[in-house]
Amino acid sequence: MEILDHSEINSESNVQLTETMKGYLIEAAKWTRFMSIVGFGLFGLMALGCLIFIGAATFFANEIANMQGGGQIQFVFLFIMLIVYGVLLLIPSLYMHNFSSKTLKSVPVLDVTGIEIALKNLKSIFKFYGICIIVGISIYGILILVLVTTKTF
Repeated sequence: MEILDHSEINSESNVQLTETMKGYLIEAAKWTRFMSIVGFGLFGLMALGCLIFIGAATFFANEIANMQGGGQIQFVFLFIMLIVYGVLLLIPSLYMHNFSSKTLKSVPVLDVTGIEIALKNLKSIFKFYGICIIVGISIYGILILVLVTTKTF
């Protein structure tokens, strides 16, 4: 098996895709288009939730100010989590949209530059999810370490 030198790969390379390969890429692009639309919709709901949250916070400002026992902190934490989850939905949705758009335009006509950009976005999707998994595992590891060392479980 020959290992390719990445410096030799450029947009002028001669690309040959079988009809089966084209079919797989186009089918993947259709699914990522669907997933990106769902992600954008969920992001919109998160944004709407943030607006409702801000409206409720403004309407109930006096009650929130008088909350006891960390109620204000929980209120702010919930708002921050809405924003974080919204961003975590938006980023991969953008990469998926870019991948699907470029793939559906480039694969049928074998536009090498477009396919390269599409595959770069596909790489970015998996890189984003990989980083999220590493961060999540690290947070769980830290929480477990804190629980074990403080013996609060």
